[in-house]
Amino acid sequence: MDELRLHYRFLSWRRRIREIREVRAGRQERSRHILVDGDTLSYHGDSGEVGCYVAPRPLTRDNNYFEVSIVDSGVRGTIAVGLVPQSYSLEHQPGWLPDSVAYHADDGKLYSGRAKGRQFGTKCSSGDRIGCGIEPASFEVRTAQVFFTKNGERMTGRSSTAAAWGTPSAPAATRATSWAAASCSPATTAWTAKGTATTPA
Repeated sequence: MDELRLHYRFLSWRRRIREIREVRAGRQERSRHILVDGDTLSYHGDSGEVGCYVAPRPLTRDNNYFEVSIVDSGVRGTIAVGLVPQSYSLEHQPGWLPDSVAYHADDGKLYSGRAKGRQFGTKCSSGDRIGCGIEPASFEVRTAQVFFTKNGERMTGRSSTAAAWGTPSAPAATRATSWAAASCSPATTAWTAKGTATTPA
């Protein structure tokens, strides 16, 4: 009987170790041509290359919103803030590829899974804060209601996208697999990323 208990205990520990590895594997920060120094992200690359940062954790029901403060928008101000799958290609701005949505500060457009955007809000520059979040009720359905803010005020319109939930292979326990992402072009010097667990009014 003791051998049977020991066997079950061993299997239980193996399962827990596997679960911990899966969680840790899914929580790796990813970036390309971006220098991360605390909560400050700075572009470091050659002309014409996109710098992209994907946060280490997906948005959840309890932490469904984040903000990016623009410290220096550079010459063109091409900064994008949005949601992407964890495996998103770091060679593209958020919103340009399928399963992603992003607000682009340089033109005030919303990009949802393609390189052509639609007018959504005003342009942003140094000193502005861009926020992105998922409506809490969206965690109950497959289509996420994504919203964006500028300096704490909600921008007009919403983006409805099933893409924010990621691929069908995402574990059911972590159904919300939308990862915060920010990117910039060589003309952008730096911005500061800050997270918050509350949804603005």
